[in-house]
Amino acid sequence: MRNRLFPFSVALAGCLLAPYPTIVRAQGQAPLKGTDPKSMMVELIQALNSKSRDRIHGFLEEWILPGGNIEQRTGRWMTISEGGAPFSMLSNRLTTANEVDSIVRDREGTRLVFKLHLQPKPFLKLIGLQIAPAFRAEGASDELSQWADLNSLCGQILAKTHGTGMAMVVSHHGKISAGLSGTRFLGSGPAIKSGDIWSVGAIGKAICASVIGRLAEERKLNWKSTLRQLLPGVPMSPGFEKVTISQLMHHRAGFPQDIPVPEGKIRPTDQGLMEARFRYLKSALVGTIVAKPGSKFIYSNVGYAVLAGIAERLTGKPYEKLVSDFVFAPLKLKNSFIGLRHLRTDATGYREYGDGLHVIDPTDGNSPITIGAGGCVFMSLGDLTRFGQAHLEGMKGKNGFLKAATMVALHQGEATESRGDRMYGCGWSIETLPNLPVMHGHNGASAGHRVQLSVYPDADLVVAAAINLVDSNDPSPGLLASMAVAKRYSK
Repeated sequence: MRNRLFPFSVALAGCLLAPYPTIVRAQGQAPLKGTDPKSMMVELIQALNSKSRDRIHGFLEEWILPGGNIEQRTGRWMTISEGGAPFSMLSNRLTTANEVDSIVRDREGTRLVFKLHLQPKPFLKLIGLQIAPAFRAEGASDELSQWADLNSLCGQILAKTHGTGMAMVVSHHGKISAGLSGTRFLGSGPAIKSGDIWSVGAIGKAICASVIGRLAEERKLNWKSTLRQLLPGVPMSPGFEKVTISQLMHHRAGFPQDIPVPEGKIRPTDQGLMEARFRYLKSALVGTIVAKPGSKFIYSNVGYAVLAGIAERLTGKPYEKLVSDFVFAPLKLKNSFIGLRHLRTDATGYREYGDGLHVIDPTDGNSPITIGAGGCVFMSLGDLTRFGQAHLEGMKGKNGFLKAATMVALHQGEATESRGDRMYGCGWSIETLPNLPVMHGHNGASAGHRVQLSVYPDADLVVAAAINLVDSNDPSPGLLASMAVAKRYSK
C-alpha cells in the first residue's frame, strides 16, 4: 500500500501507547474521580474533548502505570485530541477487569473503537490505549446486509462515496460473479465494465512476494538468506547485514516506511530502470535503521523495493519480466500489465479535496523505481481474483504456479501489534474480524484508484473490489464490499 493520506483516526489505528509514570498532580488541578473501568473511559473522553494539555496530563498522572516519559506521552495524546475531538461515546462493547472497549465517533463522524488496557490490582491503573476503526470490533456492517445482488451492493456502497464508479468480482467455490455500478468518470461518461483495468497499488506486495517464492523454489534464496549473503560487495549499514528475506517480507527488517528517491536520470529501458532501482536499493541499505531487525512491525515500502532489487540482482532480469514470467504467464492473466511503458487504466481516478474531486495522474504512486513496493501494476478485477484464487488453492494444499508449501509459508503471519489479532504474512494482512471468517488480504491506493483483494480460505471465497476514488475512509469501499459478501457467504 502506498502511503495514503490517513485521517487522524486511521493513522492511530492499533497504536498502543506505552506506560506513563505517576507524578505529583499540577497545583490547582481538579482531582479525577473515576474508580472503575467505565468511569475511566468517560474521564478519558472528557480529557480529550477538553483539548487542554493540563487536563490530559492530569488524567495520565492519575491513572497511568509508572515508567516512560509523561511529557512526551501527553504530547501524543494532545495529537489525538487536536486531530479528532470532540469525541462522542456511542456504546460500550466490552468491559472486563482488564479491558474496556467503547465505540466512539470523532468530529468528522468516523466511528472508532477505543480500547483501554488495564491493570486491575492492586490498584486500577491504565496500561495503554488503542484506537482503531470501529469495524475491527464490530465486523461487517448490518447496514449492507440487504443487497439483492452484487450490482446492488456496489450501488449501495458507491452511494456512500463521491466516487463515480465501483466494480467487484467474486469467486465462491470457484463460481465467478461480478458487480458493477456507476461510470468511468464524472458526468455522463461510459459505464464501468467488468473487464476494466485498475491500478492495484500495494497489492503488488503480494505479487512481489510470489516472485520471491518462485526464487525460493529455484533455490536462488531461502527465507533465512541475509542481505549480506544476497548482496555481496554492496555497501550497507552493519545492522542491515543480518536482515533476512523473511524479515523483509514480514515488514520486520528495520527499514522506514519510505525514503526519498535518489537523484539521477532514469532511462526508460529495462537496463535503465534496473540501474535506477539499484541506486534506490543502495540508498536504502546505507540508511538509518529505525528499529532492531526482527523486533517490530513497521509497514515499509522500502523493504519491498529492496526485495524487488534483490530479485533483479539474482536473475539479471528486470522486475517487470519476472512478474510477467512468474505470475502473469502461468496464471494466464491476459488483462494484467506492469510498468509505466504499459500503463493502462480505464476509469479516471480521483482524490477528494475541500473543493471537490480532482483528477489524479495515472502515474501518481506508480514509481518505476520502487515498483516492488507496490505500483506500476495494472489488472482487471477478474485477473486479480484469479491471482487470489491461486493463493487460496495453495493454502488448501494444491500445487499450482507455486508449490503448496510455498503458499503456506507466504501466508504464515506474524503479529503486527503487541495487543490485537492482526497479523501480516508476506504481502498479505491476516485478520480475524467479528462475525467473519479469517481474511487474508491487501489493499492498494494509487492513480486515484483504491482496490481491495480478500481471500477467505474457510469460506472458499475470493473478493476483488475497486473504486475510482482515493480517500481516507477505513474500511475502504472495497473492504466494505468484501466483508458484506463474506458475511453472507460464510453463513
